[in-house]
Amino acid sequence: MQKSVEPLYSTVFDVFPTLGTTPTTSPTEAPSPPSPTPPSSAPEVVEGGADADASSTPPAPTGAPAVPRRHRPKSMRQQLRSHLLDGYDRLAHPRLDPDANVTVGVGLAVIHVDLDERASTINVDAWMRLAWKDEHLPWNPQDYGGLKTLHFGMHELWYPDIQVWEKGAPYESFLMADCVGVVVCS
Repeated sequence: MQKSVEPLYSTVFDVFPTLGTTPTTSPTEAPSPPSPTPPSSAPEVVEGGADADASSTPPAPTGAPAVPRRHRPKSMRQQLRSHLLDGYDRLAHPRLDPDANVTVGVGLAVIHVDLDERASTINVDAWMRLAWKDEHLPWNPQDYGGLKTLHFGMHELWYPDIQVWEKGAPYESFLMADCVGVVVCS
């Protein structure tokens, strides 16, 4: 069964209309030099200098239009991330009622256990998963093209004060939130 996917734009030319145009010079011809401009009394702006405009767009490759980053179309995933993280405080309590407890589910799947009686050590290879609900994160999937889950870095969302260590060093993992606000760390 194939699913049909509606494109955000019908062609790339809808986004960048000048991509489909024919250049005015052939590749073998040298472009004509720019016409001289009369001197002005305004100070010259040096690229990258203190007078450079911070919102200016870097020059586009030859033949491609210059599109400022703030005007580039965003994917549904990028739009959702922007919506959820706009004003989100990762240090704030994940419940709307600040006095409510946060229930954190903890799961542990043991993969391998190695017991060394002589050295009095035990090594456990396991996969630990934490899950909780962040009431600041729910969204309507229909508003974002049916998107029901989204990945985040550990530094982006509230995280319970539980630290997993692997061989004496903290273990880096990722967070995945779903549309009802359930966050899973694995």
